[in-house]
Amino acid sequence: MHVPRAHLPRTRRVGAGIATAAVVTAGLACLGPAHAADLADFPRTVDFTPTDLVATADDLYAVGYVGVDLDGDYQFDQLDGYVEAAGSGEKVSLGSGAWPTAVSASPDGSTLQVIGTRTDQEAPENGAGGHRWTIDTATMTVTASAGLGPGNVFDVASDGTDTYVTTSLNDTATLRLLGGGEVSLGDSISPERLGLLPDGESSQVVVAGSDYVGQGTQATLRMVDGDVVGPKVVLGPDGGADEGVTGMDVDEVNGLVYVTTFRNVEDGPQEYGLNVIGPDTDLYVPIDYPVFSVAVSPDGGTVYLPGTGVSAYDVDRLTSYTEDDPAPAASLGGSGWVSLATVDPSGRLYAAMDHDVTDPDTGETLSTTKKLHALEAPPAPTGLAATTSEWDAGTLMASWTAAAGTGGATEDSVTYRISLQDQAGGEPVTSETFLTEEELSGLLPGHTYTLSVATTNGAFTSAPATTTWTAPTAVAAPSAVAVSGTVAVGSRLSVRTTGAWPAGTTLSYEWRNSAGQVLGRSSTLTVGAAQAGRRIKVSVTGELSGAVPATVTSAFSTTVALGTLAGRTPVISGTAKVGRTLSATVGTWTAGTRLTYRWTANGRTIPGATARSYRPTRAVVGQRIRVVVTGSKAGYRTLSRTSAPTGAVKR
Repeated sequence: MHVPRAHLPRTRRVGAGIATAAVVTAGLACLGPAHAADLADFPRTVDFTPTDLVATADDLYAVGYVGVDLDGDYQFDQLDGYVEAAGSGEKVSLGSGAWPTAVSASPDGSTLQVIGTRTDQEAPENGAGGHRWTIDTATMTVTASAGLGPGNVFDVASDGTDTYVTTSLNDTATLRLLGGGEVSLGDSISPERLGLLPDGESSQVVVAGSDYVGQGTQATLRMVDGDVVGPKVVLGPDGGADEGVTGMDVDEVNGLVYVTTFRNVEDGPQEYGLNVIGPDTDLYVPIDYPVFSVAVSPDGGTVYLPGTGVSAYDVDRLTSYTEDDPAPAASLGGSGWVSLATVDPSGRLYAAMDHDVTDPDTGETLSTTKKLHALEAPPAPTGLAATTSEWDAGTLMASWTAAAGTGGATEDSVTYRISLQDQAGGEPVTSETFLTEEELSGLLPGHTYTLSVATTNGAFTSAPATTTWTAPTAVAAPSAVAVSGTVAVGSRLSVRTTGAWPAGTTLSYEWRNSAGQVLGRSSTLTVGAAQAGRRIKVSVTGELSGAVPATVTSAFSTTVALGTLAGRTPVISGTAKVGRTLSATVGTWTAGTRLTYRWTANGRTIPGATARSYRPTRAVVGQRIRVVVTGSKAGYRTLSRTSAPTGAVKR
């Protein structure tokens, strides 16, 4: 499949100002066998400016030139043409004065047909003439070299039986069949791009280029069947003037032609677009960046449009891409533009790109390296694992090991496309990430899912790595739990359950107050004094082998009330007589209770009598003595107990 070169200025095509002439012979070629191009061979630096690429099943071939402008008049004073096999790096010299501009390969890849210009002494009035070189790819030698006559040559295409060339002379464009025969395409036409669409035993020839109309040019396309030239198809957004073609490729599977065009806009930047032409198709898609070439995948499903990298457009979505949702793209690491792109029969994409070195202060280009790149599907990720989140049974944690390569793109182009399909049906969950892990939530208990993860470098996507995962089901929990018991300081609370846990379930507990503090993890809770005025709830978690733990949480209790102290009525021991000692026996009180004492005589408090014992004085002779014991404790209501009276105090 042939993808023509990026457009070069016409003044450079004709090679005006070439100082010396040379006749190219086979003896100038570099001998040696061609080798298949391996991805590891790329990117490959070439020491000439590529003008066209062609890819066979075995290798990539670039044609181009080295030109020297000695006096700065924008015309080459020295010019040399070359053909290079990327797999071996072997280069064929086409000699001094040769300017190859297009190349086509035979279907079996054994022969290259290269066309261009060279100094033509037989037609000095034209300065240069068209030329054709035949290259044997097995030996990388020129096996034939012949002039094509005066005028401009543009493009070449071969179908294995016939080889076609587009030319023009004195503004008349011609489609030539090498070996004999030609068809006039008309006057004032520049037939810059040439392609072939299979049509039974022969091929339908597609010619795209520029028609001179008025004061400008119009991007056009024509179909040629035998010696019949079909009607002109006007390309671009509206058929206006000052438009041109930058690239063309054909989709042989679906019989479509893809042409990239530009339009010059007064007081504004150039506009670029993609034209899709077929028997029932005439579509124009604006492209928001300069595009100089186009390549179509062998199956016709993807259109590759180079820019600062290579974007891959799904043909079913051509009109749906937006600035916010652009086509995926692969970066090649260069700072310039991709000028050429082509696809080999396996689907691998090749591109020629300028790698500029610029002055960081001025932005001026200091030097440019020409490189050939190869892009293909990267390896699939390895070690794909799907596990259940420890926090949520409905969340799958996916992880994998990064792919071992990038398929020719830069590392920052690589992402991972994730698809999770419920085997019960429905739409898959999809996402994309730069990481090697992903969290997928909201999955249904007991459902089995197929997880797929593929590596993409923007232009190509690997085969997916896949695994399955089943979302665990939860323990069958009871319908409710509640706080049971007197909700007061000092009380022991327990759990009341509505329903039952399955046999064999292990239960754990967590008690919390309304301030969010954990109070305990036992099946019961003794309420501490600090909880007075707060509320309490309990969570019960059931764990059973083979199931996701289930947790049931109660509602908050009522507000924790103050506790009630327990205390005995004190008993007074001793003789009620002046000078004798009376003592209070208090008995058992709630642990931690602080006790105070108050002694009374006939119900009146005796000043200073606040100890556990008391000695009656003459002031209380004849009166009955009692002791009041008061208990207090944080979180509890105060409790007072009064003893029985003694007999009257004697002297």
